[in-house]
Amino acid sequence: MISRFVCRTFVSSLIALALMLVPGIAQAQTFNVAPLKVEGASPTVAPAPAPAPKKAQAAAEFRWSGVYIGVSGGFGDGKADTTFVPSTGVLDPNVVQPDTQGFLYGFYGGVNHQAGIFVGGLEADFMLSHMDGAQEVNNLNYNGVNLGGGLSASQDVGWYSTVRGRAGIAVGGVHVYGTAGVALESVDHVSNATPFGGAQFPIQQQDTKLGWTIGGGVEGKFNRLVTWRVQYLYLDLGDTTATGHPVPSGSSLTVDHTWVATTNSFTFGVGFRF
Repeated sequence: MISRFVCRTFVSSLIALALMLVPGIAQAQTFNVAPLKVEGASPTVAPAPAPAPKKAQAAAEFRWSGVYIGVSGGFGDGKADTTFVPSTGVLDPNVVQPDTQGFLYGFYGGVNHQAGIFVGGLEADFMLSHMDGAQEVNNLNYNGVNLGGGLSASQDVGWYSTVRGRAGIAVGGVHVYGTAGVALESVDHVSNATPFGGAQFPIQQQDTKLGWTIGGGVEGKFNRLVTWRVQYLYLDLGDTTATGHPVPSGSSLTVDHTWVATTNSFTFGVGFRF
């Protein structure tokens, strides 16, 4: 009897203890469960954030350095004032003004070097010309006496060529520049004085004249290889004097003819860069 009572008491105590422990075990399993570590397993690594998208690279700045060639065309006008001075007496009026004008076309080429916004270079061009002009003045006075007759002059520019330095400033794809150098021009001049009835004092001369030129322009880019330009040049070829002798001969009188040659050139060009 005693043993049976002891057994029942022991079993009852175990059941009571178990009922007391179950809530604590459940709470530990709910809130204090540590992650299971597996020996030899690699730790989990969080993925790296996606890189920020790269900004589109800005287009490379256009630069004017390099070699170029081009074609150009335009319009020109100039002066060909011709002064007549007889060896004796005075012709009045004694100046004829056969101003020249006409179309121009040709080609150019050169090289540039750019440092920052500053651009310098050397350029040469060759332009064919259709510039010409003529004028005639009648009813001459010689020492206050009306002699009839007249003075005439005509001038034709066949071509011109220049070799020039250039310097300017470039901003983006636009280049503004000044230019100066030497010039050659083919000039065909004809003039005549007829102050004494049928007597004439003619001059005819074709010459290649050396002078100087100055000007400027603006050029820009169509794209990386093709450019456009607008340019103005002033050419001064100086003056020339020749003596006209009487035709027919028999008079000691001579007449000096002095003429000038200047050109204003306005052109538009398209260039190709290398």
